[in-house]
Amino acid sequence: MRIALTHNLRLSDDEDEAEFDTQATVDALASAIERLGHSVERIEVSGPASRTVTRLEAYGPDLIFNTAEGRRGRFREAFFPALFDELAMPYTGSDAYVLTLTLDKQLTKLVLAQHGVPTPRWQYVEDVSKLQVNALRYPVIVKPNFEGSSKGITQDSVVEDALRLHEVVGSALARYPAGVLVEEYITGRDVTVPYLEAAAPERGGVLQPVEYVIDEAIAGSRRYAIYDYDLKTKSDRAVSVRAPAKVKRIQAERIQQICQIVYRQLGVRDLGRVDIRLAEDGAAYFLEINALPSLEPGAGIYAAAALEGLHEDAVLGKVIESATRRFGIIDTRSRRGRPKRQDHLKVGFSFNVKRVTPDLAGELDDIDEMLAEIEAKHMDAAQSEAKGQLELFGALLSSFADVKSTPESHSISLEDGNTFEGTWEEIVDKMRDANCLSETPKPEQDAESFIRRRADAGLLRILR
Repeated sequence: MRIALTHNLRLSDDEDEAEFDTQATVDALASAIERLGHSVERIEVSGPASRTVTRLEAYGPDLIFNTAEGRRGRFREAFFPALFDELAMPYTGSDAYVLTLTLDKQLTKLVLAQHGVPTPRWQYVEDVSKLQVNALRYPVIVKPNFEGSSKGITQDSVVEDALRLHEVVGSALARYPAGVLVEEYITGRDVTVPYLEAAAPERGGVLQPVEYVIDEAIAGSRRYAIYDYDLKTKSDRAVSVRAPAKVKRIQAERIQQICQIVYRQLGVRDLGRVDIRLAEDGAAYFLEINALPSLEPGAGIYAAAALEGLHEDAVLGKVIESATRRFGIIDTRSRRGRPKRQDHLKVGFSFNVKRVTPDLAGELDDIDEMLAEIEAKHMDAAQSEAKGQLELFGALLSSFADVKSTPESHSISLEDGNTFEGTWEEIVDKMRDANCLSETPKPEQDAESFIRRRADAGLLRILR
């Protein structure tokens, strides 16, 4: 199958990225999925959601293997599964509703308490002024309500008196204003119970409990036996996984019973992890659940799965198996190419505009040559048009000059029957030669005026 591995890549040691996958984890997951016979496309989702959508639609996966935690907000883990649902793309793991519910420790405890799941008494606080310092039995532990990976939990999170509680809660709210959980601290040890839906069918997918063993020689002296943030991020070499957990048979059965109720009532799918606190008297208490558990090398889920005869690659194979069964996907490893789309393909055209760097040596580059050529063509056309207009104007001037230079011809008939034709000067000369004029025009007088004045004076009788 074509599988998209969606993840947040951890690039720093900042607490904000504590739940993200390291490059080593991403490489390990991708390699394992490929060894299972699938093709893998790694899709880092920390950037704009539009980019994630574009990459997913371009790749067209048969299945999304999701480990993305999201970056911000109380619904961050639910964001990408909700997006995959909207895109109608199958994916591994729980849906947006389950991830929203399980990230909220207070809401999860409320739901499970209704089904008889034992959990330490607690108080949810959003405003330090509403803290009820005497409502719980001391010691108590203060932890962020909407965080995982032990974020915000230190040795100082355990409080043994009411005077100090107000200060610790105020400090915690300053860092995690969405809300904190004040919970009765159970003296004892932690065990974790992984869930692999397609494995251990006789136990409903609930694997055997494992526990984290702390080497005090490396970690140093610790007042409280809690898996805090410093231990998880800075002293991880001091922690090893014991599988199965060192518990009595009756305790193991009780833990199995509790976890089956938890996974079933919360609707967790494919994989998960429940944290249980074993009290010194042997009682088991539900602490929290992670419906998007870590799959980094060495994680507890691999140790628990090994007890079922599953190696690390097979763990991912079981996750894929239950997801494909849920979505009705036929695992055709022999298929080549992208899956057939059921809707119209939407295509976006992206391109780069070529920019030409001018030649520093002074030679014309392609654009300059093109511009010069266009300019030359325009100049030639303009010059040709101007030349034609000048020639036409010149022709008109010449024609006008020819008209003006050609004397106008006239014709005059007198009563005595003589007719004279020609210019006025020629008519004057002809009339003088015919003794029709007793005098000639003066030098400053033109011929036409001379003849018309004589006609007006009655000296000439002109018929036309």
